[in-house]
Amino acid sequence: MVRDGRGSDGMTAQWIGEPVEWVGGANVPSNLGRSSASWPFAVLRLDEGGVRLRLRGLLGRLTGPLGPYTPVEIDVAFPCFRDMSQGIGLKTLSRADRAHLYFWTPAADEILRELKVRGFRTSDVPERAHVW
Repeated sequence: MVRDGRGSDGMTAQWIGEPVEWVGGANVPSNLGRSSASWPFAVLRLDEGGVRLRLRGLLGRLTGPLGPYTPVEIDVAFPCFRDMSQGIGLKTLSRADRAHLYFWTPAADEILRELKVRGFRTSDVPERAHVW
């Protein structure tokens, strides 16, 4: 299935493979300012609609789902760190929040590879997470 938007190489991004999910932690914008969830209370899903991040439990009911974000709605996906956590950051581009979403996981390299294959712009440069 051809997705809506262009990949990082300027070509039309195409869906490749089955949907994939990772379980981890997250720090995301919410109606409360920012909400944090530790492992295993966050799920990052990559499917034909884009990338989605959702928090489980009560925080999930308060924040709602984040996404799907398509390649044209994410400025860049990048490795990130904070204190003793590592993961990926997603800098949104065309959403009202224009914020960073953080997903804490030891599988950051794998997720970034999957995002790149599916047309998302990625960076190899780690950034410190700003979770104010």
